[in-house]
Amino acid sequence: MVSDVEECLALLLRANACGLFDLPWLDRCPVLEPIRGEPRFAIIRNDVAERALAIHDALFGDHRDEATIATAAAS
Repeated sequence: MVSDVEECLALLLRANACGLFDLPWLDRCPVLEPIRGEPRFAIIRNDVAERALAIHDALFGDHRDEATIATAAAS
């Protein structure tokens, strides 16, 4: 079991280094349940959460005010 935990964390570290951004998957994947209490998992999760937030802001953050202005003008 310990080697499985180590291998799983090693693969997640590799995925994180490659830009993993799927926070819902990371939080909900049942296969990852045994490692969620590991301190290294928390570090990976924080990285993924920051990346996911940056992507969300890039997609929606700059346009939120514009959408509000367009909606207000149409009213």
